[in-house]
Amino acid sequence: MDNYPRYYNVSKLAWDTEVARGVKPIVVAVNGDWDFAKGGQVFPAHSTQDVENAIKLAVSKLKSGESLTLFVNDHGSSPNSVNEPLSSEIVLYGGTVTKLPPQLSHSDLMNLIKKYVPQENNVKLVGVHCFSGGLHSIAFNLPNVCSAASTDFRTPTKTTGEINLYGKGFWNEVRSKTINLTGNGKTNLYEAHLAGTMMDTENEGRGELSSMAYVDSVLGYGAYDGKDPARKEKKIHGKTIVEISIGPPGPKLPDLCNLNSGGIDIEKIQAISSDIADILKEAALNVSGKGPSAQPLRNVYEYVAAEWAKNKETDVAKLKRLQLESEKLHKEWNNFSSVEKWWKRADYTKKFDALEAKTKEELGRFLAVYHTMQRLDRVNAFMKKATPAQKEKFASLLKCEWSPL
Repeated sequence: MDNYPRYYNVSKLAWDTEVARGVKPIVVAVNGDWDFAKGGQVFPAHSTQDVENAIKLAVSKLKSGESLTLFVNDHGSSPNSVNEPLSSEIVLYGGTVTKLPPQLSHSDLMNLIKKYVPQENNVKLVGVHCFSGGLHSIAFNLPNVCSAASTDFRTPTKTTGEINLYGKGFWNEVRSKTINLTGNGKTNLYEAHLAGTMMDTENEGRGELSSMAYVDSVLGYGAYDGKDPARKEKKIHGKTIVEISIGPPGPKLPDLCNLNSGGIDIEKIQAISSDIADILKEAALNVSGKGPSAQPLRNVYEYVAAEWAKNKETDVAKLKRLQLESEKLHKEWNNFSSVEKWWKRADYTKKFDALEAKTKEELGRFLAVYHTMQRLDRVNAFMKKATPAQKEKFASLLKCEWSPL
């Protein structure tokens, strides 16, 4: 792992959060870069052996029934093909910069977990690295693993600021619980993930849990549609790197908020608003059944329905006001002469950036509700198509995700 601010800041947040909960994390990172971890157990990120040693040490401290959380905050590389999610990799940046750094594939990580972690201990994988959705395939294949990721296995994660927004939302929820789907006062993976997606305005709804990724894999939806899109190849230190990307489920945030080319599309926002209302009605029917998955899904439905009912009018009103502000800025800018634009450009760039950040913050929760309702709708389709074994696996993933972190 390198020490860019966007990696350092979210890792420090995770460290501080866990220490405050009485947990002493074990860190695999570039030697000397993680000052907050001094005094703790730190392994260099020189090789896959360092990761293996860290997992062995962590497992040696586990008690029967305790869970192990592995947080991956690093660079990642793409899978070999759209049909090989486990071939996507975690890049270890602790080695020399003159060579291509060693990489740990998600398949390698799966084998380490299988080798060292007893099945009586759950493993919760959390990833904010590029192609982090590859973690879900580990959960598909092992009985004691569930996962949460900021993007799918075919797409790089997006972090343009000083901290990864999904990671920030995730660890803030662990630290200061605000979403309580279970009523037990303890944060679980599902709740932390939901908070992460509500803060994440950069990854266009690609963030997912293993349970929903499993639903999509059975349905052949989204990242699991099996279609091979245009491949982008580039060479780094003589090795060919392939970038594979697909469109996200649901509306793309930049389409709604691109202030540099015309502002916010309020009609599209209002259409989504109507869609949410329709999906809520359908979801109420979808989660009324019985079985091991019914209660968790009902809890999720009740939470997002309450969020929507509480905020729908104020959300749309806020976005309309932001749209007017956007239109005013564009009008001012377009009325300047070319000379005026030349010397006002820096000032107006700051104004546009500030308005876009504000708008995306308002849109984050709005679209998170929308994406969540879409997911519940897909669960209904899954229940109609899935075999008994697939339904059992889905329920097992949900159970893991809903147990406390």
